[in-house]
Amino acid sequence: MTRRARRAGATALEFALVLVVFVPLVAGVMDVAWLAFQRSALASSVALGCRAAALVDPGEGDTDWDTLATAAEDEVLLALASTGAPCEPDECTVELSSFGTDPGRSLGCTVSREFQPLTSLVLDPMAIAATIVVRMEWQR
Repeated sequence: MTRRARRAGATALEFALVLVVFVPLVAGVMDVAWLAFQRSALASSVALGCRAAALVDPGEGDTDWDTLATAAEDEVLLALASTGAPCEPDECTVELSSFGTDPGRSLGCTVSREFQPLTSLVLDPMAIAATIVVRMEWQR
């Protein structure tokens, strides 16, 4: 029996032992990277959406608040679609709040969505959210 023939079983055993560790490790890296990408895309989309909403005139006594909210939601959905992580209108929750007094009035925007991991071997599905506060352009 040659030396090479005796080594064949050891190679298969080493491969099996390494594979048991390597596959979950790669799956974990993929899930964590996907989570980081989703959070980053959500944060930048919220920033764009809130900025778009801050440029809309809320009207005297916030009578046009619905127009402002629609502008924010539309911009968030458009920005998420352009990142490759689209969100259907019923999958994302967009919440707007106004606080402060003129001339320091600000608009707070929070968007949340459900995160679905790629492999689910390491991470479970969870809700992720991003919040930003911008100063409103229309001060009365």
